[in-house]
Amino acid sequence: MVNDYLITVDIDWAPDSAISKTINYLIDNEVRATWFITHASPEVERLKEYPHLFELGVHPNFRNVKLESSEINSIVRPLKQIVPEAKSIRTHSLVQSTPLIKTLREDHNFLYDVSLFLPLTPNITPHHLFLSEGHSICRIPYFWEDDIEMLNPKGTFNFSKDNFIADGLKIFNFHPIHIELNSCSMENYYSMKSELKTTSRRKLNLKKFKNNSHNGSETFFRGLINFIRSSNGNQGGTISEVAEKWSRSNNI
Repeated sequence: MVNDYLITVDIDWAPDSAISKTINYLIDNEVRATWFITHASPEVERLKEYPHLFELGVHPNFRNVKLESSEINSIVRPLKQIVPEAKSIRTHSLVQSTPLIKTLREDHNFLYDVSLFLPLTPNITPHHLFLSEGHSICRIPYFWEDDIEMLNPKGTFNFSKDNFIADGLKIFNFHPIHIELNSCSMENYYSMKSELKTTSRRKLNLKKFKNNSHNGSETFFRGLINFIRSSNGNQGGTISEVAEKWSRSNNI
């Protein structure tokens, strides 16, 4: 069984300053991660300069969309133009259906889907979903997410391995805006979005919305990075790496 701890990042249209901060944390500590892209930006281009650290997937928004092939393709194609090498996908808001996944696999050659969220579930392992003759996709459920943890009355943002000792794959998902704000609830994020209605993104002062306590998404992110960095290469990685490791261990 694969027992790795992995980091993924959903960019979610974050400002470049927040994306840059997250990138720098990972580069400075040489920790690998998979990024799910929502838009083009200079910081997305910077990610491409570190292929030994970063794998790029896409994070399309299918909310309020008829899931027909033409509409799916019109959303996915611009993202594939930004990251044509993308083999991984996580849908925004985890929108899913078998026809959707089939189109993503057959029309766009995505090999890995990370749109299943199983919070704090033990014994998580990848699996194949067979879609048609000759086509399957490897689905890799993930384990923890910063914005969902904010809704957990027993949640914590102080990372400790002792709190996550369950067997199985443990993929932790973060959002750059919540790392930038060190969010421990959605209140500061909603306040920021409210001000954004009357202030341009360039003039928005994110520091005024930051949670300055030692309990938030940034705090947890740093703790997890420190744990992965201290594991001497025995933890961390990308979605494709864990899928390949699982395939080898199962002779697939």
